[in-house]
Amino acid sequence: MRDGKQSMYEGGLKVPALVSWPGRIAAGSVSGQINLTMDVLPTLAELVGASLPESIDGRSFLPTLLGKEMPVTDRPLYFVRREGGTRYGGKAYHALRRGDWKLLQNSPYQAMELYHLKEDPLEQTNRIERDPEVYRELHRLLRLQIQESGKVPWQRPDE
Repeated sequence: MRDGKQSMYEGGLKVPALVSWPGRIAAGSVSGQINLTMDVLPTLAELVGASLPESIDGRSFLPTLLGKEMPVTDRPLYFVRREGGTRYGGKAYHALRRGDWKLLQNSPYQAMELYHLKEDPLEQTNRIERDPEVYRELHRLLRLQIQESGKVPWQRPDE
């Protein structure tokens, strides 16, 4: 994969996970399903039978852990990093993945890039000029995510 930690390329976003639950999760089973950290809470809540408010943005992946099929969804996956210090000064950079398409900005000072991950898993061919309709749709979804996440302060007011 391209790049590494703190990057919006796949090498910085994809993190393998390991779950052990003897007697419930089949030994040696694997899944290529993509989950986000926000999916952990709904998964644990489903496991113990707890209810969550509808405002929770994640989804349970308990069926996957139990070896069952999960419905395929086309939910946008949103990633953001905010960096401090003199280099970034608190500026954010983002990525949004939907299906095989991914729109990203790998630094607050770089232009947006668009990749089709199934055809280009190493993110070598920026398709932003070639697929302007895809870019516009993903950029629209990204703006909505940025607006929604902007409602939550990320830094204490005294900083």
